[in-house]
Amino acid sequence: MTRSLVSAEQHSVTRPETITELFGEYDAYLFRVRNLAFDTVKIRRLYLNRAATLLSLGTAADHFFALTPRRLMSAVDGYALKYAPGSRSFFQMALRSILRFCYLRRYMDLDLSGYVPSFRRPRLASIPRAIPEDIIERLMASIDPESENGRRDLAIIAILATYGVRGWQVRHLLMCELEWATSRIHFPACKRGKSIIQVLTTEVGNRLSDYIRHERPATTMSPEVFIGSKPPYAPFKWPAELSVMITKRLRQAGLQVPEGVSGGTHGFRHAFASRLCGKVPFKYISDMLGHRDTSTVLVYAKVNFDDLAQVALPWPEGGVL
Repeated sequence: MTRSLVSAEQHSVTRPETITELFGEYDAYLFRVRNLAFDTVKIRRLYLNRAATLLSLGTAADHFFALTPRRLMSAVDGYALKYAPGSRSFFQMALRSILRFCYLRRYMDLDLSGYVPSFRRPRLASIPRAIPEDIIERLMASIDPESENGRRDLAIIAILATYGVRGWQVRHLLMCELEWATSRIHFPACKRGKSIIQVLTTEVGNRLSDYIRHERPATTMSPEVFIGSKPPYAPFKWPAELSVMITKRLRQAGLQVPEGVSGGTHGFRHAFASRLCGKVPFKYISDMLGHRDTSTVLVYAKVNFDDLAQVALPWPEGGVL
């Protein structure tokens, strides 16, 4: 009798009542159990919020626990119509993860994660699409330093275009990583890659100096270089903030990037690597991009169409292969 009571007590589960509580508990699980980075958890939450909106879950967690395979597959199809493949991949991964979490916590009787298909792409299957150099030049020329956040945005775009670093590395760039005396700039390691040390070019140095001296709030205690211009003067919190800024500046300048080209930070990264492809060894490009695996940058060989044309075999004229 006692054993059965203990068994029943062990299997009693108190489920969260609201979506906010459920997502908060899932965030804590990602931190404590999965040991994921803070920015990674924030990205997961971004996609889960999109899922909650797409599934019309409202505020009650019971609506999430009552999901059916049909509704999940419908949501995945609906998301694919609005967002690019990369975003679709993250969306489906986040949805699978929280469904598995709910099943393991016994919040759901069935593991529905298998009904959310994985989004797989062969490695090096795509062709990098870079922001054209002329658009980068026209974008920078269109920004008035005297406009709101003009100096800051110019410095950010100059860094992205000059060094090809990730948006995360720009957001987390610290004041102490600007070595003015030795003309060096340090970027922190990102995504298990390597830290990057580059020469602080004259243009980037001037943009940074102009921003720090004339626009960056002097009262802040934040060690990050780029921060908000209004109280509480905090650094950028969300990964999409830089891309939103770039998209806004492109729109203000009346510039349109080619179809399929990222109008965010990654388009500058592709432009940087494409610019160097064929001019320096891939090992150097890999180091400048902060990759640990040199083969990661081999995808940029696809954009060097002139060299690829030279290695193509001639087509036999009337001969038999």
